[in-house]
Parts: sequence; C-alpha cells; structure tokens
Amino acid sequence: MKSAQNSSSFFSINEFVAKTGMSLSTVHRRIRGGDIQTYQPGGPKTRILIPAEELNTSYSHRSSTESALLYDRPQTANKKRGPKPRWQNN
Repeated sequence: MKSAQNSSSFFSINEFVAKTGMSLSTVHRRIRGGDIQTYQPGGPKTRILIPAEELNTSYSHRSSTESALLYDRPQTANKKRGPKPRWQNN
C-alpha cells in the first residue's frame, strides 16, 4: 500500500486535461485502458488522482499512434462516388 504522498505530486483529472491538452473523454478512456496510472487515496468510488510522472510519459498532446492515424487517412476528395439520385437530376 502506498504511503501518504505530497498532494502537489498529483493532479486531478481536470488539471491533467488542462496540462496535456487531451479531451476529458480521452483521459477517461486511457485511464480505463490502463494507459494512465491513477491513485485513489480514499479507496474505490472516491476522487481519482493522476501522478505528476504521467505528464512525462508522452501525453503532452496526442500519442504518436493517434497522430499517425490522423495523417495517414486516405483522401476522400478523390474518392469516386456513385450516381446522383434521380431527385437531384434536372
């Protein structure tokens, strides 16, 4: 069990969101997935704190895999589309 630690070495979820630039839902998703370590000093169903060390683990904005997915998407402007519906034809 962890001993009581200095509260300045932890961030609330909202503080972590503000410092990293990630959305709140992304932080919650990463906590559920185990990518972000948390600490609950009062036990289950109490406030969630995130250790300050988690800021140094490349969570500054987007992970490299998320960035790669954004930039490697196929261009939809060149995608061939089917014929127009009859009601749009003149």
